[in-house]
Amino acid sequence: MKPLNFIEEAARKKLAAPAGWAMSGWERVGDTNDLIVKGGIPYTVKSGTNKGRRSWQGVKLDRAAVTEAETRQAKLDYERDTGNCAVCQGSGKAWAGWDHIDGNRYEPCQRCGATGKAPLIAKEAS
Repeated sequence: MKPLNFIEEAARKKLAAPAGWAMSGWERVGDTNDLIVKGGIPYTVKSGTNKGRRSWQGVKLDRAAVTEAETRQAKLDYERDTGNCAVCQGSGKAWAGWDHIDGNRYEPCQRCGATGKAPLIAKEAS
């Protein structure tokens, strides 16, 4: 399962975007962590070397400003709605890096202690 992109989730909510909407790019605003996100509903390439991949060529792209606070809120909403840690998304393993030979590398999630449960929600339950 593809990990959630909380910037994309915040933009989707802000735009009230339909199912299938995906982020195609972003630009950072000044020296902040705020972003201008663009996206739309991509189509799947049917033939050629890019067969099966998403493409935004010719797609009308929407734009939305997404602040760092909105991204943080999307993470909190995810934890409240699912009970899972936003960093590891319930797997207990957080992304730790990438290598050109081995690919993605994961380590035990430090935020939730590798339980996969949202720390604040776990504290409220006890």
